[in-house]
Amino acid sequence: FFIGGDHSITYPILKAQTKPFDVFWFDAHPDLYDFYKHKFSHATVMRRVLELHNCRTIYLIGSRAMEPEEKEFLKNTQRVKRIKPDQIKKIHSRRYYVTIDIDVLNPKTAPGVDHPVPGGLSLTQLINSIKHLKKGNIIGCDLVEVVPDNDSSGITEKVAGEIIQILLN
Repeated sequence: FFIGGDHSITYPILKAQTKPFDVFWFDAHPDLYDFYKHKFSHATVMRRVLELHNCRTIYLIGSRAMEPEEKEFLKNTQRVKRIKPDQIKKIHSRRYYVTIDIDVLNPKTAPGVDHPVPGGLSLTQLINSIKHLKKGNIIGCDLVEVVPDNDSSGITEKVAGEIIQILLN
């Protein structure tokens, strides 16, 4: 279990994997730019993970802010599948990693992020998804993009703690 920083921490973790894997990617943004400031950034990380020889499929959940370059890439790849939380239980993956950018949640639930996007999953949807994924062969997980300085109420930290507790128990 890894706690970020920004979403770029996911790439070196997955690069270290030697066996094939899938990824369940919870994020308001698909992080599919080919280049954003540089080749390895929080906005390019999914693209870099897809370049790994042993990454099979990425299931993108909760994305709702997409730039034209990312939409075009998604249109032309079969390896990233946008799914809804209730579709997770229909997917049978042998080995998978779970990465959660907390901005996947509605900003009212988790306002302490750098790039909030209206809408988003409810905490219940995310928790139910995590509980289902924990029943399978999860090889690791991360929680990223928690920015306490952007939330004077402390709600985001409490939500992050709850997510961590569910992932670890």
